[in-house]
Amino acid sequence: IEIANDNEPLILWTNQTEKSVLVTKPNGAGFGTPVQLNPAGLQVQSYNWSGADLATWEDNVYVVFRSHGYETGHIYLVKSIDNGETFSDTVRVDHLATGFGQYPDVAVYNDTVYVTFMDHDAGGSNPQYVVARSVDGGATFQPEVVAGAILGDEACECCQPEIVVNDQYMIVFLRNNENDIRDIKAVISYDRGATFSNWFSVDDHQWYINGCPSTGPDSRITEDNRVLTTYKTYENNVGQVYLNEYDIDLDLSLSMNLISSSGSPNSNYPQLAYSNGNLGMAWEGLGQGSDVFFMGSNTGISGLDTVNTMNLTGAGTQSKPDIVKT
Repeated sequence: IEIANDNEPLILWTNQTEKSVLVTKPNGAGFGTPVQLNPAGLQVQSYNWSGADLATWEDNVYVVFRSHGYETGHIYLVKSIDNGETFSDTVRVDHLATGFGQYPDVAVYNDTVYVTFMDHDAGGSNPQYVVARSVDGGATFQPEVVAGAILGDEACECCQPEIVVNDQYMIVFLRNNENDIRDIKAVISYDRGATFSNWFSVDDHQWYINGCPSTGPDSRITEDNRVLTTYKTYENNVGQVYLNEYDIDLDLSLSMNLISSSGSPNSNYPQLAYSNGNLGMAWEGLGQGSDVFFMGSNTGISGLDTVNTMNLTGAGTQSKPDIVKT
């Protein structure tokens, strides 16, 4: 979910049965008829933890998705110039000879569009996150640049990334894989995605797991150039969710465990939203079943308190939330 420039929410999802990606927005009497964004004959690959992504800039809406076929699929973008009312034909993002690109995520700043996705070698091994950049508003994309190799390890093979950008830097947050220690790291570009010259460790919990947990980070850059990021890890054999804040120099200023005493153990899939000091967090946890929990603050991360955690759901299973702030 994102808010378009006309202050209307855009809801994006994938239909795994039909292998399609769809979007809808309000029409005055609820939500309008969903619009399929992939053209006929181009099926979409999706998972229950990862699918398409969207970003907005002024009246423009950018959606990225991967086409179906593990060895044959590719990364595509569609664009709207009217706040998501209509969308263009597909533009291919990747320049890969084979279809091992996975888990696309998109960010935009002015007319530059950044798409990160996981690439592999020709045999589908050695995953690394790369970034493809468009400097003409998504009309064409330059060859992808390897982002994650600066870490010296592989990317965690099924965990989606998060890419954020402002006028100073572009950051890709990803789950690393160092001999099955799968913590969150961040790689930084100071030249609009041309190179990646620095990185920092977001998560040092030393989560050891011999298979990919299929859960990645979320992140936002605030109006005063602080960076917020959230992620799931394991601590004392219990799934935990952390939220970190970094200052303008990307030095850690505050880290908070959101699950301590919150009544939502074994939590997962955290998402955050921020605007002008108003911070909202949502995640999946175990309540009566699989439930969605919420915590908010109007004074940023320092105002969060786990005693204020709310279970937003009733009976049944609710999972994998998203959240946005106008």
